[in-house]
Amino acid sequence: MRKLCQFIIYKMGRSDLISNLKYVAWKIFSAKHDSIGKGTRFLPCDLSVDASGNLQIAQPASIISASRDYVKTLYSYYTQVILQPDLNFARCYKSGGMLRFEPWLSYHQWADLGFLEVRYLYEDSSGFPSPLKFCDFIKRSIDQGYCVHALFDEYFIPRRESFFKRRFSHLNGIVGYDFNRGIFRLIGYYGGKFDAQEIPIDLVIGSAFSKGYETKEYVLYRPNLDTEDRFDIDLFRMLLRDYLCANDPRENAVLREWYSRLDSSLKNDYREHTHKSYMSAPWVCGYDIYDELISYYATAYDSLSSLNSKVSLALWDHKSIMKKRLSFFKSKRLIAGNLFMEYERIEKTARIIRFAAFEYNSENSSEKRRALLSRILGHLKELKSLEKSILERVLASIQNVSSVS
Repeated sequence: MRKLCQFIIYKMGRSDLISNLKYVAWKIFSAKHDSIGKGTRFLPCDLSVDASGNLQIAQPASIISASRDYVKTLYSYYTQVILQPDLNFARCYKSGGMLRFEPWLSYHQWADLGFLEVRYLYEDSSGFPSPLKFCDFIKRSIDQGYCVHALFDEYFIPRRESFFKRRFSHLNGIVGYDFNRGIFRLIGYYGGKFDAQEIPIDLVIGSAFSKGYETKEYVLYRPNLDTEDRFDIDLFRMLLRDYLCANDPRENAVLREWYSRLDSSLKNDYREHTHKSYMSAPWVCGYDIYDELISYYATAYDSLSSLNSKVSLALWDHKSIMKKRLSFFKSKRLIAGNLFMEYERIEKTARIIRFAAFEYNSENSSEKRRALLSRILGHLKELKSLEKSILERVLASIQNVSSVS
């Protein structure tokens, strides 16, 4: 009966009347459980964080960014990219592969760099004797400043495609609670973007305790304010050379040592298995991704199949962060202003590709779809022909720089 009421309420919309109904429903539920507690707390969270195209990057970065400086470290790392054309671990990746930064900075890597304090809870929701114990766990974690990061069944998560349609476990972070109104605040991908939303506690409990999709692992993290944020010019030069030369990061001795140290701290069998599968998968690296992407969109031109929008978003993320990095270099007088202006064109072109891919998926006309794909292919060829020359001149400009304050 409760699920039916939830379904009706959420299908009706978000009017003030519906908000009031939700509030009344929570009051009825909480009145039966006085021990659920009262009070409100929301952790600071920066939703405009860089590299928001990948959830495992965006969630921890949003928590760090809201409390301390971190972009110099971010700019040191986010240079090399890879494409995994055969990695089909989720429905959204069954075409177009997965385009991502390498090395990327999820909570595990940020903890190793000293920017996050991380705790792992390895037990399924049956470890909580009741939903009330689960609520108490969330409250205690947030009161201690921890974001609660876990896989939740998004059948119960509004603004997701699977909401009241199908079972699907996906990452969400709980960053706040208001027991007076009966809501948890979550961060994740909602409505096609990295965002926050307030969700009735009843739904979050249903998500965590969903039969067959119970949450198996909780990761708690909060910012460490003591670590220095600095730009590592040697690391950036190395990664930029790897990007331009299309070198495989797994063959880089410095990164291989870092991977080895990170692997030794992986305690969960599932995460370790997933990580090893990822590390052994075929990779297209650095500048070679352009040929792979051109082939992907050319195939879509023939078949008119739906596009994996995360690919074009990650491509734009890469160019957007490079543009911000070059703006940082310009402010330090490390590069000429014309190099930054030239790269602005690269970022703008990648942004056009991103929105053209989004428009393509919402377009029904075959003629208009092919026109959009023709535009995407033309812009990708433009990026391939122009970006390398600009970044080679950037590399030459910083070749003899020993440190950046």
